[in-house]
Amino acid sequence: MADPELLTRLDRIALLLAGLFAVELLEFLDVDLSGFGFALLALAVVGFALLWGRSVFGLLLGESV
Repeated sequence: MADPELLTRLDRIALLLAGLFAVELLEFLDVDLSGFGFALLALAVVGFALLWGRSVFGLLLGESV
């Protein structure tokens, strides 16, 4: 069983990587979003990063997802 503290750190790393990827993608595509659109995008990125981090790292460390 994996250490919960390790899983928390991996979740944070996945969240940061997904956030950085989203920002770079927006800059690459030269997208100008209003405040509401940016908030929706940020929420989607956070949700994706949390789900991805828990599933991928959980499976690698033997956790049931």
